[in-house]
Amino acid sequence: MNIQVEKKEIVERFNQIEDIELITAVKHLIDYGLQRQTETDFWNYLSKEQKQSIERGINQADDGELYDHDVVMAGFKEKYLAR
Repeated sequence: MNIQVEKKEIVERFNQIEDIELITAVKHLIDYGLQRQTETDFWNYLSKEQKQSIERGINQADDGELYDHDVVMAGFKEKYLAR
């Protein structure tokens, strides 16, 4: 799904509406969605240190500093399940 295509289709369909009550209802829906989107974006609630840690992890992944899932799981199993 291409978000720009979806937006364009919504605008084209919205432009066909002649009912002021429907237009008002759509505006309220959009306002609600935008408010909810802002409120639920966890990034806004993270501390500076948390954001830096996430960005550091993304940079490490971009640089190929990754561990294979199977290798990590084998290490955990060896360490914690071998008892």
